[in-house]
Amino acid sequence: MQVKDIRLDETRRELTQHGTPDFPLAIYTTRISRNVLGLIDWHWHKELQFCMVTSGRVDFSVNRATFTLGVGDGLFVNADQLHMAANHPGTDSSYLCLDFDPHMIAGFAGSAVRKRYVEPFIADGSAPYLPLSRGDTEQARVLGLLGQICDNYQGADRDELLITIWLSTAWHQLTQALARKGRPRSEHMRPQVREMIAYVNEHYADGVTLDALARHVGFAKGTCCREFKRQLGCTISSYVLNLRLQEASRLLEGTDESISRIASACGFSSSSYFITRFKERSGDTPRAYRQRFRGAR
Repeated sequence: MQVKDIRLDETRRELTQHGTPDFPLAIYTTRISRNVLGLIDWHWHKELQFCMVTSGRVDFSVNRATFTLGVGDGLFVNADQLHMAANHPGTDSSYLCLDFDPHMIAGFAGSAVRKRYVEPFIADGSAPYLPLSRGDTEQARVLGLLGQICDNYQGADRDELLITIWLSTAWHQLTQALARKGRPRSEHMRPQVREMIAYVNEHYADGVTLDALARHVGFAKGTCCREFKRQLGCTISSYVLNLRLQEASRLLEGTDESISRIASACGFSSSSYFITRFKERSGDTPRAYRQRFRGAR
């Protein structure tokens, strides 16, 4: 399944249900250039995630750490960690995402596996991510297991038991590697920055003023701008624009609303300004984007 745009709540938590209640695991193909922004913007989720690059080179960011991975390399992202992905300059890249509920490997409440191998790893926050290199013997084993899971999951005779066994084995290999080599050091995002993200996501269509944002989080205006850019790598205004463009693309794809109504609903000051900024980012006018999307279905 190709994922273009991720539905998020006001805190940037992903709203997608991964898999089904009786098997909460899902695998997605992401070709980054098919997102209207040309990147997979900041988001987080309660599920654990493995990514594997299938073409090109991908620049992943988790909290404040950024690294480039090539074909065959992967990434583990722990629960509740803000992360994003973009094409490395000059590439048109794709990657697989394997998202799963921790219950898949933790078992029943109070189990020894849950208490010893899963909950401590998720709860202490000391391992928000781990890049996985095909050149590292231990990490290559994890990547090999993930490849087997993907092949089985996407095949005609999916075997949920075998997938669960492989996933548990991959998790064991991951935790063992971290125990031997040490967990990556990462500066966690300040709570006020998460509050800023939540506020902007709630109010982007109404107009976000720096004065109101600063009052909301108790920062000076200069501190708001500095901390936001330091943690997310973009300005507040560019982040707001991304939110508006993502929502506009969703409305263009899923509704018959006019261009002017969509512009207004997403917080753009005029239709002409919306059209200009949308074309700058996507390469299409909103009308052409809608026609291309519907023609591709």
